[in-house]
Amino acid sequence: MLLVQVAEETYALPLRSVVETAQVNLQHVHVMEGSEVLCLRNETLPLVRLAELFQTDQRGPSCNTGSSASGGQTRKVVILGVADQRVALLVDHLIGQEATRVKPLGTYLHRCSSLAGATISGDGRVRLVLDCAGLLAASQGITSSVRKASA
Repeated sequence: MLLVQVAEETYALPLRSVVETAQVNLQHVHVMEGSEVLCLRNETLPLVRLAELFQTDQRGPSCNTGSSASGGQTRKVVILGVADQRVALLVDHLIGQEATRVKPLGTYLHRCSSLAGATISGDGRVRLVLDCAGLLAASQGITSSVRKASA
């Protein structure tokens, strides 16, 4: 698993779906047809802000917006690949990799398509494991709902 942090929350992403990680300038984020996209090396990718998807509080000190040489803000992204589709996931920090076992969530969270399960860290904290296919579907759902609202 690749561990990422958004605000005060740590999430796990299956490494088999991680194409790459990168630090990007927020000047490369644009809005197309009502949805945010990231232009990365001549490729346009849908952008999912994990903080907005899970409605985490961004006022904490862990929000990482550094300055680049060009004066813009830089952030970390994880490029996820599912089948032939890709999505850029905006996060605050890349923590590292960890081998772990995924446990099912139970009936009360089984309808959340962005979650694949949970894991318990060495210090006893529960971490949510994200479902990359669900994140991609959520990004497409956000796109279509924004289009419908603007029509």
